[in-house]
Amino acid sequence: MHLKKTLTYSLKVGLTTLVASPLLSLIILYTFMALVFVIKPDNWGFSANIDFFDIAALTGIITVVLPFAIYKAVRSAPGVYNKKSQITVSTFFFSVPLFYAYLHIVRSAVDYSLGNILLMVIPNLFVAMLSIRFYKLDIGMPIPGVDIDQH
Repeated sequence: MHLKKTLTYSLKVGLTTLVASPLLSLIILYTFMALVFVIKPDNWGFSANIDFFDIAALTGIITVVLPFAIYKAVRSAPGVYNKKSQITVSTFFFSVPLFYAYLHIVRSAVDYSLGNILLMVIPNLFVAMLSIRFYKLDIGMPIPGVDIDQH
């Protein structure tokens, strides 16, 4: 029962991130392009490349890591942070290095500038964080001090 709710929660977060993250990346990209057009510098250009396959790979990594982060947070003792914060931090702590490894092993990371990588990663992580916070995770009887949705 808990596994089904955890996987459903992970899929909701993953699908929301997969739909909203490319849109946010494009909004940021077009905003920068408009800013360059407004400033009209003579010797400065703007070049960016967003690979939607890489955005989908990062979203997939987050979706796979999320159930393990939930399991770890549920089994941990209550601490200073609430459980949603612990889930978010654990998910990003493992997802970002896995995405970095993906970029170097599967893709050629030398083709990407730091700006391109940040343009893919930051909106994706932001949407995933908001999705983790927004969706309710109900995986059992709430226990005072250990409730997963405690704020």
